[in-house]
Amino acid sequence: MTEQGQSHSDDIGNESGHRPDNEEQEIEGHHHIELIAHSILGGPLDRLQEDFESLGSSQYILLNRIRLIEERLESLKTVMFEEENTLDEKEVLEGIEKVKQIRKRLCSSLKTLDKVEKRVEFIAQKTGK
Repeated sequence: MTEQGQSHSDDIGNESGHRPDNEEQEIEGHHHIELIAHSILGGPLDRLQEDFESLGSSQYILLNRIRLIEERLESLKTVMFEEENTLDEKEVLEGIEKVKQIRKRLCSSLKTLDKVEKRVEFIAQKTGK
């Protein structure tokens, strides 16, 4: 039992908080903050760096896409409202409202179609066809 107690104390260090010499040699060359971050994150720091690089490139792509969308919206605004085009903002809003109404009717029709298809399948199963 003393051998187990001895090996257990070697694993965690002695009671004064100092690590055995072999563990000091293993962590030599690494900064304490690096070791703490590694233990907190549970993975290698190289992977964390790759994740940050991936995040940076994703942000860059998203920012470019947002910029393109903004440019397209500005050009649409210019074409529709600032160049004395025949389109009026009120007409555009009315058109959008009509599209919303058509979308609602289409969704309702799709639900009805689903019900009809289920009934047809049920009848087909009952008749054995």
